[in-house]
Amino acid sequence: MLRNDVLMRVLIRHRLTVILALGLLVSAQSIAQETPTGALQLELVRDGVAQSVRPLFKIEMHNKTALPLILCLGWNVGQKNYAGEIKFSLTDVNGRTRHLVKIDPAYVAGGMGPYIVTIPEGGTFELPSINLEDYWSYEPKIAVLALPAGRYSLTAEYTGQNPNDDFTPMPGQPPFHQYTQNFWIGAIHSDVMAFTLTSPIGHEDAR
Repeated sequence: MLRNDVLMRVLIRHRLTVILALGLLVSAQSIAQETPTGALQLELVRDGVAQSVRPLFKIEMHNKTALPLILCLGWNVGQKNYAGEIKFSLTDVNGRTRHLVKIDPAYVAGGMGPYIVTIPEGGTFELPSINLEDYWSYEPKIAVLALPAGRYSLTAEYTGQNPNDDFTPMPGQPPFHQYTQNFWIGAIHSDVMAFTLTSPIGHEDAR
């Protein structure tokens, strides 16, 4: 029969072993859930529709991993999707850069929730028909986008977020997690797309 002090040392050693094993398991699970660097690629390409009338663009999001990526692109309002988390920067030949924001609906008619997209392993998601006339410029203040004819370059940026962060809990209540998906969190930039406007956008005195 083991003495009390020997038995206590055995139990402590056994307990430490169990704790260490559990810690390694949690660490391994955490590493497995991390999204590797370069998991998502954002490309800005020409859309072949009506290019002679107005240059249209589309976004291609490529999943470079062997697991699905779940993205929150913005909000679904009245059964229409608004990819507001994708931002655009437009630069003219004089080096002036305009940061663009999507024109949101003036009012909410119907339900509202996050615009969630799942890209399968190694898959591609396409967001077509990006029309510059659907965007405002917000420097120095929000205004209708007014562009003279000429050469421009366009880039895009996507910032992944968890839509649960947009919900504010009631005072004294715990954080509210309505959506249980493991959303991709991070920021990526696209390539540069050069194009020519053959006619102005916006007012006749576009500047």
